[in-house]
Amino acid sequence: MPKRVRDKEIIEAIEQILQKRIFIDSQKKLHREVLSILTKNGNETGVSAERMRIIGINSGKIKIDIKTRSVNEVPETETGYLRKRKIEYDGDVDRWRRTGRGTDRKGREYKKGEFASVGQPCPVCRNLLERMENKTLFGGKAMIGFKCRVCKYITGRRWREPAKYTFSRKK
Repeated sequence: MPKRVRDKEIIEAIEQILQKRIFIDSQKKLHREVLSILTKNGNETGVSAERMRIIGINSGKIKIDIKTRSVNEVPETETGYLRKRKIEYDGDVDRWRRTGRGTDRKGREYKKGEFASVGQPCPVCRNLLERMENKTLFGGKAMIGFKCRVCKYITGRRWREPAKYTFSRKK
């Protein structure tokens, strides 16, 4: 059985690859190259592509460009989780709404009927999504979507899921 690779080794392998190449245009290619570098060290190792991506992004040494596609519904596995957090999908306006009063993870109070995030972390790097708001003509605020401060993932009124990644070195 392959042993779990330390985060430091994964980051070093990714840096080594990106020093030779300007960018890599898919997660699958990067994963293959990382595995080949890790196996050259002589140990049988195992790391998933998702774990490799999350560790690389959270290290702050890798820049990632994300292509997304629009999805009407959240994955089936998340619906029970959303119900527990008092969030439902409103098909009339294609947005998520709160079904009750309460506080979110950051301690912010919310009201019933307020537009909400889908109640899950960023699908790219697993950090919390933050609200994007715009000022109205009358001085109020309108929520226009959600963003991640770490990887720059953005979703608007409709939930968007990542479809393709491009990795490069931060300058």
